[in-house]
Amino acid sequence: FSQLIRRKGVKQKFLQEDEMKFWIKKEWKENFTVLGSFTNTKYETFTPLPSKMYFLDNYKNITNSEIGLYVRYAPNEKTLRSKRKSFHLHSENPVFEASFSIGLPKIMGSNYNYQKLNLAVSQSFRIPTWGKISYQAYGGKILGNSLPFMLLYMHPGNEILYYSKNSFNLMNRFEYISDSYAGINIEHNFEKKLLNILPFMRKTNMRQFWNVKAVVGNLSKSNKILNLQNFPDYRMYSLHGKSYVEVGTGFENIFKFFRLDAVWRFAPTKSPAANLKNTYSNFGLFGSFRI
Repeated sequence: FSQLIRRKGVKQKFLQEDEMKFWIKKEWKENFTVLGSFTNTKYETFTPLPSKMYFLDNYKNITNSEIGLYVRYAPNEKTLRSKRKSFHLHSENPVFEASFSIGLPKIMGSNYNYQKLNLAVSQSFRIPTWGKISYQAYGGKILGNSLPFMLLYMHPGNEILYYSKNSFNLMNRFEYISDSYAGINIEHNFEKKLLNILPFMRKTNMRQFWNVKAVVGNLSKSNKILNLQNFPDYRMYSLHGKSYVEVGTGFENIFKFFRLDAVWRFAPTKSPAANLKNTYSNFGLFGSFRI
């Protein structure tokens, strides 16, 4: 089905991850959660992504082991639990998240030494008579030399016409990578505040919104040399300290289920030669639905 709704001209890309993971989690009544984990992962790339051989130095495979710690604090959040899942009922207070992980070289075939830190805060709250605002601000840093792209921060892209809330919808997957980054996502749902100005729209249940997704990123010199090569079939990029921005607007609750997004892309300029291997658009229409 995804083949039918892919953005035109965008090459499909696959990255295989063979992962083994152990974790332990503790939740407190004060909505404070701590999760510790150990992960061992083997990576395999497929065309058009560059072959793993470009990233190997006296190794047969890209193998990585790491230990990680994740912390989450959600004041006044309520949780509904079933036998298999837990559902979080968010309050209007901000939710704080932090994660820290360390690469473990020579453990279970691991080849890499690094430290990763990521911080995030998110919140949804209402503005009297003006609807609801939701935002997420985040940032991170990866300390490590000559790391292959799958161990760096891969800015989340979307290559289908179904809208993704947590991705940049006009960014290709694996288009931009960073080892230091900071971003923010904001959406303001006006509900029917503006639509009520138009008499013929007052009887509809549609709601209007606008949103902005923005990120700034960069790569260290050693990670640029390894990952920004002119590979045969595909090329990845750094933001070089500049910003990538998507601005959108649209309508939701169309026939009670559907949402339509119009999105514009504002990205750093690339050279004409670089664009020959990558296809992207500066505007797109996306649909989605919610049950």
